[in-house]
Amino acid sequence: MMGPGYPDVWIIATFGFVFSHELAHEFTYADTDEESPWDVLSKSRFREQTRLLQQQYSAYRLMGVALNGVRTSSEDVADNTGVKLAFQAYKKLTAHQSATIEQMIQTHLNYTQDQLFFLAHAQLFCGVYKKEHVAEIISVASHSASPFRIIGPLQNLPEFSEAFKCPTDSYMNPKTKNTIW
Repeated sequence: MMGPGYPDVWIIATFGFVFSHELAHEFTYADTDEESPWDVLSKSRFREQTRLLQQQYSAYRLMGVALNGVRTSSEDVADNTGVKLAFQAYKKLTAHQSATIEQMIQTHLNYTQDQLFFLAHAQLFCGVYKKEHVAEIISVASHSASPFRIIGPLQNLPEFSEAFKCPTDSYMNPKTKNTIW
């Protein structure tokens, strides 16, 4: 839990993500809604981008068990959208913050504010899986396994790679980034 003294960046990374994730569902549902305001081209592009995301997530393995990117695609779209929107909100809200705050965070925590944002986001999904339960969990879950709720969206977000200086074409900075919006 959070309390007094947590940096704004931490609060925005967590609550901003959850809010943006849930908001994103409204757009994923609009794709299947017959009365959707989306035109044919918009629906077609959304479906193609979702298909690419499904392929990305279906390639992930947790303890040897493959994820089902088709089953989890609505949540994966929301996860990718949520972290992207939360990061944009954080950048706007902190744009006029003094350099002193950035320097203080970096001095005391040895991270930049951008890095701290992504660490806070990742902490939301900390958890432990027991090997004997992984196959069952993956077969029924509507969300991707927790490690991939971190890895998937962050692999697709150039700002993450920039913050941590990930080499081009490395695991966390693939050349191909799947983005919905």
